[in-house]
Amino acid sequence: MDIMIENESLLVAFSSEGGALTRIYDKEKKKEILYDGQGVWPFSDHILFPVIGANNSYSLNGRDYLLPKRHGFAWHSSFEVLLEERDRACLLLERKAGEEQYPFPFRLEVSYALKGRELIRTGKVVSLSEEGLVFQYGLHPAFRIDFSKAFLEVEEGTVLQVLDKESGIIQKEIPWPYPLRWRPIREEITSHDTLVIDNPKGRIALDNGLGEKVTLRSSCPYFALWTPEKEDGDDFLCMESWYGISPYKGMEKDLSKRKAVNAIKKEKTFLDVLSF
Repeated sequence: MDIMIENESLLVAFSSEGGALTRIYDKEKKKEILYDGQGVWPFSDHILFPVIGANNSYSLNGRDYLLPKRHGFAWHSSFEVLLEERDRACLLLERKAGEEQYPFPFRLEVSYALKGRELIRTGKVVSLSEEGLVFQYGLHPAFRIDFSKAFLEVEEGTVLQVLDKESGIIQKEIPWPYPLRWRPIREEITSHDTLVIDNPKGRIALDNGLGEKVTLRSSCPYFALWTPEKEDGDDFLCMESWYGISPYKGMEKDLSKRKAVNAIKKEKTFLDVLSF
């Protein structure tokens, strides 16, 4: 089921199947901002939980677990609609008992709210047991782009996590090798599979070359940039917030000992703001 919220400036839609965005429409400029999923990647966004990337093989408390797909299971799970108003809504994914794929009972609330030309997305993870839980969380929105005219802006001090394309394992980190205002080149991004960068100042921005500027502000430790090698629909660039990181060289099999993993006893909230 699709849910829609709007105000004077923006119209936003998202689905109870996966909890993710399906549309961002600029009512003032009469332009679509979000990729429509009508190409090589048949999605517009993902909610990443309880792991990011290929972290789907892991152990906890001496037991091995295997998730069947990358980026966890939230993106292909059904959410319940908790709240639906004109300019805000909230979705819920809840598991009251641990499972073979993930041992912790939890509550994941994903809220959407519009304020002027901003879309505020809040993720709230709640433990439903005294044991607490260990997890990663992230967002994976895809924005329309004209690579020949677009510019990406990163902050001074940004570091690139160099990922081996064949294995998907981060091998090392280096200073950001491109200008701070950089024309993103599909071949440069796809040569790494994904550009994983740290987030020194909580901001990344995209001038998509189609008349829209998208600024993402987040407290996530990492941003990720991804696009497919070849597109048969509209071009797009994913600007992802990662509260966690994909597999890296020398990482522990134990999920709780990996870098940038969230370990909580009660609850934790994640805030991401998209400005247009």
